Amino acid sequence: MKRGDTTPRPRRGPGRPRKPHTESVEAEPVEYEEDYVRDPTEVEIDSRAQTPQDRARIPLLARSVKDRFTLFYGVPDPSVARSWLGNVEDTFEYLSCTEEEKAELAAYHLRDQVVTWWKMQKSLFGNQSITWALFRDAFERQYFPAPYRIARRQEFLSLKQGDRSVMEYEAEFNRLAEYCPQLIAQDNDRLDQFTQGLAAYIRIQMSGFTPNTYREALDRALMIEMTQQQVSQERGKDKQKAQGTAPNQKQQYKDKKKRKKWQGSQNASGESYRSAKTGRSSTGSSKSS
Repeated sequence: MKRGDTTPRPRRGPGRPRKPHTESVEAEPVEYEEDYVRDPTEVEIDSRAQTPQDRARIPLLARSVKDRFTLFYGVPDPSVARSWLGNVEDTFEYLSCTEEEKAELAAYHLRDQVVTWWKMQKSLFGNQSITWALFRDAFERQYFPAPYRIARRQEFLSLKQGDRSVMEYEAEFNRLAEYCPQLIAQDNDRLDQFTQGLAAYIRIQMSGFTPNTYREALDRALMIEMTQQQVSQERGKDKQKAQGTAPNQKQQYKDKKKRKKWQGSQNASGESYRSAKTGRSSTGSSKSS
């Protein structure tokens, strides 16, 4: 209280605590996050999954999107380029993105000289919006040369089952069909081409059966092949049984023949012994003393 100030001051009661002393705390500087740069691989997962199992898989797919993509370095091997392109298309089935985003996502995974090639292609497109169809056509023209496509097409048209099983023949059929999808655009075309390459015994047994779809022809061919394998196995078992019994019968015949020969020799020796004992010849006359 200042000297000369007569204003009454409220006194602290006996049980009233003193006001704690508070130290001034300097405010920490606020750190501002840098502007977020969107990764082209961070695309929203398709939300059309309705079942609980599909909804449970969505977080896992979101984390594995980057792992599903592989980089393409422009290896001069059409089969490698085809495999990379198929892997990209398979990944698009799990993503919800536009056609332009698909092209950007694929171009993001190009490396080395392929990047230079894609920059030239973009300059040729100009201001045109680049969709996945345009990217795919340009990519196939560059990394699937015309002679290679023609060779695969001829191989597909002349494909036969041969010594393959039906499943092996179907796998090769589908692999080559990817190089000429226009030839089997309709299911009837696919059915006819597949049936022509089947083995002769399958086509003969399918002559009385007219499949309506490609899947029916495949199932019928598998059933015929399975039946033929069972018949061959049964014939093999019967042949083994026949080969196993023949040596036994032959051995029994030899043993029987030996026994007859031995019995004949024993009878001949017995008669000669009795003749010598009685002193008579084989004609019945007595020997001279």
